[in-house]
Amino acid sequence: MNRLNKHYQSIVSYDLLTKFNYTNSFQLPNIEKISINMSSLEIILEKKKIIQLLLSIELITGQTGKITISKKNKIHLKIKKGMIVGCKVTLNKKQSYVFLDNLILFVLPHIKNFKGFKINNKMPKTLSFQINNFLNFFELQNEFLTFSNLPPLNISINTNSKDINELTLLLNSINFPIQK
Repeated sequence: MNRLNKHYQSIVSYDLLTKFNYTNSFQLPNIEKISINMSSLEIILEKKKIIQLLLSIELITGQTGKITISKKNKIHLKIKKGMIVGCKVTLNKKQSYVFLDNLILFVLPHIKNFKGFKINNKMPKTLSFQINNFLNFFELQNEFLTFSNLPPLNISINTNSKDINELTLLLNSINFPIQK
C-alpha cells in the first residue's frame, strides 16, 4: 500500500468523519480518478511528436497512454475529423495515489514561484491545473533533449465531494498545496 493511501485510510478519513458528521464511511469524499492529457498543434504537423508524448506519459504515470483523435472538424485550427490531436491517461485507485504522492513530494516543490492552486467555485468535484515544464519530473530529467519541447501537461483530479469545503479539507489533509 502506498504512503498516501495509508495516510488517507488512517488520518484523513477520521478527520473527515469528525468534521462533517457522516453516518457512514462510504459517504467520505475520496479521489476517484486522475485524468492526464496532452495536446498540441505541433502534433498535428509533426506525427513523430506523438511518440515522445506517449513515452513521456508512460514514464511519468507508469501506465500506457491512449491516443486522442479529433471528433469534429475545426477549420480555424486546421484540424480534420479523425486526426491525432494528443494523448491521455486515466489513473484509478492505486495508480492515482502513487502519482499524487510523486506529484506532491517531488514535482510541485521544484516549480519556481509556486504558491498553490486555486479551487474553482463552480466545480466542487474537480481540481484542474497545468504543468508547463516536464523536467520537474525526475523520470524525464535524464533525457533532457528528448523531452524538452513537449506541450503542457493537463491534470484533472476528480473526487466525489459534494461541496468546496469537503474538497479543500480533503486536499489540505493530504498536503496538496491550495491557495486560500
